[in-house]
Amino acid sequence: MGGDRPYTEAELAQRERDQQDPEFLTWLAAMDDELALFFERDVPDMPADPWSEEGLRHAEQAALRYFWDREPGDLSWRREREKRFRRYLGEVFVRNFEGTWMWIDVNRNGTKAPVVSEPANPEYLQVEGQVDGALGDRTGGAWVQLFGYARRAYNDWVAAGRLSPDEWFDYQVEHGL
Repeated sequence: MGGDRPYTEAELAQRERDQQDPEFLTWLAAMDDELALFFERDVPDMPADPWSEEGLRHAEQAALRYFWDREPGDLSWRREREKRFRRYLGEVFVRNFEGTWMWIDVNRNGTKAPVVSEPANPEYLQVEGQVDGALGDRTGGAWVQLFGYARRAYNDWVAAGRLSPDEWFDYQVEHGL
């Protein structure tokens, strides 16, 4: 969850306050409009269920085509489009795995970013890194692989009774998950 040491009470209290940061609230408020642009401009040929594994695969392949089939030049279009791909990727995990968008300084370097917190995963899904990584890997299957890991953890968590984070950690250790 960022850093090698546990978070202090003061850091956890600050994290709670950060969820009300006007910058983050503005970012969240723009979610529907930005996703509408994503489906209209970036990946208009999505499958029937864009929040599925099939939709995720299609979006990653579209991202690869879009970002690698273009000539370098004015990259302003790229930044905005990349942000929309990040929103989409994170929202897939929010919708499928009871995730929540959070405004976190994951690396403890003073820079906050939107990440997804999932109850079955102790690590935040850092969507920026996942989009950048997939664009760098160019395999077209990175997001689906990540989705598969999340689905297995989520299904195990649900089967265990939707335990609290501490109980879930203990359960995983006890059951070798």
